[in-house]
Amino acid sequence: MAESAAPTLADAWPPARIVVRTPRLELRLPTEPELLELAEVATQPIHAPDFMPFASPWSDAEPKDIQRGLLKWHWHGRASWKPEAWSLLLVAFVDGHPVGAQDARGVDFDATRSIGSGSWLSLAHQGQGLGTEMRQAFLALAFGELDAREATSSAVHDNAASLRVSEKCGYVVTGERDTVVTRGVRAPGGPSEETRREVTVAITRGQWLANRRSDITVSGVDDDVRDMLGISSFA
Repeated sequence: MAESAAPTLADAWPPARIVVRTPRLELRLPTEPELLELAEVATQPIHAPDFMPFASPWSDAEPKDIQRGLLKWHWHGRASWKPEAWSLLLVAFVDGHPVGAQDARGVDFDATRSIGSGSWLSLAHQGQGLGTEMRQAFLALAFGELDAREATSSAVHDNAASLRVSEKCGYVVTGERDTVVTRGVRAPGGPSEETRREVTVAITRGQWLANRRSDITVSGVDDDVRDMLGISSFA
């Protein structure tokens, strides 16, 4: 008698069934070994040493703290998950290896149909269009499968690369606000704090449909996934 296959993460945790594929990369939740590989990637340069693109300077920490912080972040995203407030912490894979992360966040998503996002990409893989590809993959999931009406993001005003990705994907600027950025222990000269302008951007479903790509596929969004995301119906 043949033994039954061992259960997988996707069997017990429906969001792990989601896979977004583009011609260049794949977005999905990582297995535990892949999460450890991502944590190692995060200790490599993500940005120039004299520039901090994140409001929370997690990339300035010591390598062991970056690794532990990333693991905690992903574990917390699963442990704190509620249908009314969730964080879908997807990872970008190129040729089977993680190169960065594309987070999706929803609060009362069933009512608002607004989904936020944030991302990071290894410096070694920047300048190749992968950041844009990651965001377009996220939008295909948000609008094409989750029935979002709006997707939002933000970046500090001098993070030209992030703002350029948003522009390429069809986002429009919706406003600016002050944000405090604190440099961490690896910053030149030690910890420091500064107030910078943060630019908020958004894209609607209609704007996305006007330039929708036909070469991105999304699989795994079933009724179990929709239940966990708190989606009760589709418009």
